[in-house]
Parts: sequence; C-alpha cells; structure tokens
Amino acid sequence: MCCRHALSRQIAVAGSLGWVDLMSGIVLLCNLLDGNPVIKFIPFPESRVSFLDEDGHPELAPQYYCNVACCGDLIKFIEVEFDDPVVRTSGIGWRATLWERKISWDKWEIRSTVDVANISVDQSFSAVLPGLWFDETQKLDLKKLIFYTPLPSRRDDDLFYMVAKVNADDETAWAIAVDMERAAVEAMAQFSLGRYKYHIAMYSSCDFPKYLNMTPGADMYNPVDKCSKRMSVARLSAKQCVVQVLRTLDWLQELDVQPTF
Repeated sequence: MCCRHALSRQIAVAGSLGWVDLMSGIVLLCNLLDGNPVIKFIPFPESRVSFLDEDGHPELAPQYYCNVACCGDLIKFIEVEFDDPVVRTSGIGWRATLWERKISWDKWEIRSTVDVANISVDQSFSAVLPGLWFDETQKLDLKKLIFYTPLPSRRDDDLFYMVAKVNADDETAWAIAVDMERAAVEAMAQFSLGRYKYHIAMYSSCDFPKYLNMTPGADMYNPVDKCSKRMSVARLSAKQCVVQVLRTLDWLQELDVQPTF
C-alpha cells in the first residue's frame, strides 16, 4: 500500500499515525501503541476537485490546491477550486471547501464553503496591505492577491490559512486567516521567504509547546530567550496564532537556524 502511496507528509490523528498523499488519501496506522496496530486507507472525498490533466498527470503540485490538518481525532481536509487552475495570477476567482471526518466515520462531511467574491475584508487592513484595494468596487478584495496554498487550522473551527503574494517575484508573502463561517478575513501578516521564495507551497501548521514561554528574569539579550518570548502562544487566540506561526522563518533566521521543509 505504501509503495503505491506518494508520502507527501505525515499527520498524528489521536493515537494513530497517518501518511498523506494529497492526490488520493491517507494511509493510517491505527492503535499505534498497541501490540497489534491496524493499517487502513482513508480516501479523500470523491467529489473533490480534479487536479489531473487529460493524460491523467497532475497539472500542478496538489499542495497549491488542498491540504490536511488534524484536531484530536478529527481530520480536516480543504480544497480550493480556481476559475483557472493553471494561470497563477491575481484576479482569478476561487472557492474553498472544508471537509471533516473522524476515524470512526465512514464518509467525509462538508463543514464549510466560501467563495472569494463573498469574503469581506475590514477596511483597517488597507493600512497593512494596500495592494488589496480594488478601485472598481471601492473595497478590499482578496482576488487582488496571487493565491498559493491553503491550510486548515489545527483547531475545531472553520478557519483556514492562505499564503499569497502581491507579485509573483516578491521575496515576501502574506499569511491570511479566513473565517469560512463568517466569510471574513480574521488576520494577516507579512513574512520573508528569502531563498525559499520558489518553495512557497512547502509548509505546514504546527503547535508551539508551552515550555517555549519566557522564563522570568531571563537575559533579554539572549536570542533564544527573545525568540521564546515572541513565540509564547499559550494564551493567544486562533487569529493571533497564525500571525505568530507564519513569522517563524524570520525568528529562526535571528537564531541562525536553517528551517527544514
């Protein structure tokens, strides 16, 4: 089964370990710590968007269209359908669908859907990202950005994160949190890609452990302590967390750490 499976990433689902092939589904090793673990295959929804050309080959890497995240025993799968999936420029319309299922379920269920045309962007974000302004509608419009990759949140909510650019050659990108239930942008933050600007699809969500909290009385000039304080997310809300998480590349550079993907 694994030989036929493209192992693009790994996930932890409750007490199980999964290998994800974004083109087909998840190979799940259940009851991992038991004496007799069981392997099962969870295919992605049959009605999902097709990423294949007429010859049956992927048109683009599936990371640009879909992704997976887990919250306990809940698996979340997001897919994005573009008006023109091949041409990656601003102004292209898209629709996102968030699916969910638990290991015990026998099918996926649609949790949320949203069309970019219906996503509201508060006017306050114009000071952060003026490139969102659309003269024709006199509003901020996410279609003004080049959409690169989606990622569901690792919480039991309807948030997903998108990474986007204003221009394809930019060395900086934007992390944007979208509440699909409210059809609204919750947060956005700019981060540097540096030498990874052509590998923008290769990222995943993470949780920062509590031991990264700042120790009282620690040396403020210690770069590790400085980074730990900035990554203290124990009390952050979901929309604040995305700002911290997707700035991690910049913080690791301060520590002279080379991130791996």
